[in-house]
Amino acid sequence: MISHQPVFSSLFAAFLLASSAAQAAEVSKAPNEEMRCYLSVEGPIAAGDAEKIRTAMAEFPSDHPEDTGLYYPNSMNSWRKVCFDSPGGSFSEGVEIARYLLAEQIGSAVPRDAECISACAVAFMGGTNDTKGDGGSIPFRQLHPLGKLGFHAPFIEVPERDYSGAIVQQAFEGALANIGFLLSRGDEMKFPRSLVLRMLQTPSDKMHYVKTVGEASRWGIGVAPVVPRANLEQASVVNACYNQEAFLQDKPMEIYAKADDVVMETDVATAVGTLPSGFRGELSMRCRVVHPPVSEYDRYSPLTHRAIHDITEYEGVYPFQFYDPLTPISSLVDKSGEPPQRVHSFEQRHEVEAVCLVFEEGQVRDSEPCRWEIRKVRNADLTVEESWHFHWPSGSETIIARNAAKEAKADMLNGGTARRVEAWDLPSDNREAIGDAGQTLGLAEDRWLSENCWHVTSTKRLFCVGSSGDAVALAAKGFVE
Repeated sequence: MISHQPVFSSLFAAFLLASSAAQAAEVSKAPNEEMRCYLSVEGPIAAGDAEKIRTAMAEFPSDHPEDTGLYYPNSMNSWRKVCFDSPGGSFSEGVEIARYLLAEQIGSAVPRDAECISACAVAFMGGTNDTKGDGGSIPFRQLHPLGKLGFHAPFIEVPERDYSGAIVQQAFEGALANIGFLLSRGDEMKFPRSLVLRMLQTPSDKMHYVKTVGEASRWGIGVAPVVPRANLEQASVVNACYNQEAFLQDKPMEIYAKADDVVMETDVATAVGTLPSGFRGELSMRCRVVHPPVSEYDRYSPLTHRAIHDITEYEGVYPFQFYDPLTPISSLVDKSGEPPQRVHSFEQRHEVEAVCLVFEEGQVRDSEPCRWEIRKVRNADLTVEESWHFHWPSGSETIIARNAAKEAKADMLNGGTARRVEAWDLPSDNREAIGDAGQTLGLAEDRWLSENCWHVTSTKRLFCVGSSGDAVALAAKGFVE
């Protein structure tokens, strides 16, 4: 890999400093064995690089490539692919490379220890494959678990001199034209709008790297090579269903299903896992994952098919998508030839302001502002452990472990059984006391106060918390990547 200092994107060629041959990217026909690339592009991207790639790729054998060991062009194992290792450069040329890859149905990849950032990342997103079948054109862009792919907003690199209004306007229009291409052709090249927005919202002196299984899935980026798991597991079905749905819906998906919700079947050597519901309209549609026997090529390409409600919407699922969306892609590297281990658990925390009250025999014994910390831990089997920590000004803490008591629908409060009391079941005096305390939160008029109370079995006391409805909605949310 060639190492470079970052070269940030320019929106218009007129604003680029003159580039020597040494400053332009080097395009070589030195196949990358691990990522199966026919071409390699290394160095800053400059004007003319798209044409250099076009010229070099013209020599790729199109007839019977199996004779050369390059596999069929319409296969996801094809070597008809360009490997990138570039710190960026000309944004407009990055767009031009993406246009070329899309038009010619050529794949893209970021190898081990390589980086593809800024304008290079835009070029990379043009990687496409024509399946020559019902699947049509699909994303064909692959990121090694130890590769780096980063996006940020393009900007105008301006040499120190005066410019006329016409030149500045020309640069601005060029910028809009390139961004317009990503938006107008985004559906065709599967460049998700959420990624375009993330790119534009990331300052040009910052970088948003694709780091998790969930992000890679949502943005149509295949993480490869990843050793596939030998057998279809229930947790794999849940992860595959939600990871691929995030791509189709172009948004992070809240996962409410658990591994035990999956119904497993076996048909000869093919395993089938089905989530009975949770998808699309009213979350009533099922998701089915079909897992044929694993082949040696499956670490690079989709190895299963997923269908929603058995309709014709089938999509390939990569081995990396069998993992929790929060899994760091760097943990999926092949170290021993064995499938990567699942991350044992993930934790998410959120904090909101609240008021905490303790009632005894109907009277307020304590009432103070408190900090409500919501902790959720998702395990490898997708079960979720949730606890609410209420921090009092004195430093003491009230901890509620949700659904942790042996009794049905009961929680544990500081180690003792506590049963949730609905707000409408509270005496009016209690509700008024919570409302009075809640005024200290200074909620806006369009916000409402929510009352949550627990009756502690051992002490007969009532613990209550008042918070905004937004906080309650946050507490109710599932894990989101």
